[in-house]
Amino acid sequence: MQQKRTWLSIAGALTAGLTLSNLPAAQAYNATVTGDINQSKATVPSTGYGVHTSVYDNNMVNGTTTPTAVKASGATTLRYPGGSYADAYHWQTNTATTNQSLYINSNDTFDNFMTKLVQPAGSNVVITCNYGSNTSGSAGGDPNEAAAWVDYANNTKHYGIKYWEIGNEIPGNGFYGAWWETDDHSTANTQAARTGNSALGPVTYGQNVVQFVNAMKAKDSTIKVGIVVCTPGSWPDGVSPDWNTNVLQQCGTKIDFVIIHWYPGGTTANALASAGTIASTVSSLQSKINQYCGSNAPNVKILITETNAGSSAGDGPQQTLFSSDNYLTWFENGALNVDWLELHSNYLSEGVSGLAEDSPGEGYYGVKLASDVARVGDTLCSASSNNSLLRAHVVNRTDNSVGVQLINDDPNNSATVTVTVSNATLSSSGTRHDFGKSNFPSGSMWPNSGMSSSTISGIGTNSFTVTVPAYTISNFIIPKGSGGGGTYSSAITNGNHSVVPQNATGARLDASGGSSANGTKVQIWNGSTQSWAFTNLGSGVYKITEAANTSACLDVVGGGGSGTNVDIWACNGGTNQQWGAVSVSGNIYSFAPQNATGARLDVVGAGTTNGTQVDIWTSNGANNQKWAVN
Repeated sequence: MQQKRTWLSIAGALTAGLTLSNLPAAQAYNATVTGDINQSKATVPSTGYGVHTSVYDNNMVNGTTTPTAVKASGATTLRYPGGSYADAYHWQTNTATTNQSLYINSNDTFDNFMTKLVQPAGSNVVITCNYGSNTSGSAGGDPNEAAAWVDYANNTKHYGIKYWEIGNEIPGNGFYGAWWETDDHSTANTQAARTGNSALGPVTYGQNVVQFVNAMKAKDSTIKVGIVVCTPGSWPDGVSPDWNTNVLQQCGTKIDFVIIHWYPGGTTANALASAGTIASTVSSLQSKINQYCGSNAPNVKILITETNAGSSAGDGPQQTLFSSDNYLTWFENGALNVDWLELHSNYLSEGVSGLAEDSPGEGYYGVKLASDVARVGDTLCSASSNNSLLRAHVVNRTDNSVGVQLINDDPNNSATVTVTVSNATLSSSGTRHDFGKSNFPSGSMWPNSGMSSSTISGIGTNSFTVTVPAYTISNFIIPKGSGGGGTYSSAITNGNHSVVPQNATGARLDASGGSSANGTKVQIWNGSTQSWAFTNLGSGVYKITEAANTSACLDVVGGGGSGTNVDIWACNGGTNQQWGAVSVSGNIYSFAPQNATGARLDVVGAGTTNGTQVDIWTSNGANNQKWAVN
């Protein structure tokens, strides 16, 4: 759906009860935020930061500015070919169903989308297949058309598209008394004739989904196929016959994900508070999945393929505040993908007087701020605030730092916030990024400046106090200490080095037989000439690979704790392949694995003979945990 909000309004479900009229008189307020990096909630998924695109977009595939801007925003996924358009769109011809009067830009073909936008931006893709109509409009969508799309995309063109959803907002096909979505499984053209029509109902949709899944996976069994469900608590959820129950009963064992759309209704304050209802929404949806998907239930993921704050939220920082909080809260609750509606609306500019094409808008900065503090692969952790106007996210980052996002939803008052992060030793200074009310001309969706950057200092061992201006997001990225009160060292230059254990004269760190195969034993060996390539990932945390094969990483087996062996494994970006360099003296270092707090790279039993295995072990300051990097 584009620019419609009725179906998915969640205003009635909000519990915060905030309105602009009952905010307190202007005065600064205090808040306390607590987080714990040992209480992990979720990892930011590679498909997470999504943006919706539509085939009526006149600037989607023109020039180089759009993919560059998409990538710069932090977006990782693009949805195509549109919302309600998808149920009347035919990909082979880039045209609409014959009886539909829809504008489609002739340049917005599937191949152009892939080669001129997706590939240059390095994005993942979510495709919405046409469930609603065949080419003539005489019947519903053809599973063979969807299967041919999979075949062309992944077998002919080798685009490798993984996520495919069956239809857009199918409950809006008239069955429940509101009709905006194309669904020609019945060609009845009056609302009266469509209401309660079984051809449009949840049982039929669920049965047809099975046909789509079978046809599509016959072309590529590795794809993931998802279905349309109703957002719990939002119309027509709770209207008989229940959509979610009946659909899942028919196809729950066959699907890979469910999709909902999230458009908060009501006032600006309602929209900004709506993230507080996401956990209960997911819980309700997950209970249905568990009940009706059988043994397949653990495999069924949740995607939010359309979202924004809605027109009632107004322009300016509100949409940015909502967006950043929205993305991170959905990820914390297990969502695999969230797609902002839409690319050329308030995300990037198109034809806006006084602005260059693809100038960043309020939606863009929502993703920018979220992905700034919580990058793909980072871990979102437990966080809470004692004030409903101050929302917070805490991130255990793979670059050996802690990220904290503070969102001040008060339009008038600054917040003085004391943040305490348990189970983390913080460095005394870090980086701060701010973006909010001061970046926008009054009433505009187009900011006149980007997020600011500054240094925060005077940080305690695990706490700090800051002021967050009204209607502003403040991100804090703070390196972790090394456990001894200091920080990791970045003195090791990128490039090739020998690594020499200080307990065994003449030996070097060595991969058995010089192999780079997964599982190769890492040992010490007298007379070895092996070199290792060091790459500083930031803040003194290094990726260490074989110099002869930089795709083969020094790896803690299985991500285990103290006493776990170290081997060679294909680089995957995991924390068990990241090593903090703790300076001992001169060119001597100990190496702290980022998956095991308090451990060090260790020669087993302080052995000195050729072939002695290397593992990780609790830091003890012994020579078998000290390494010269030459």
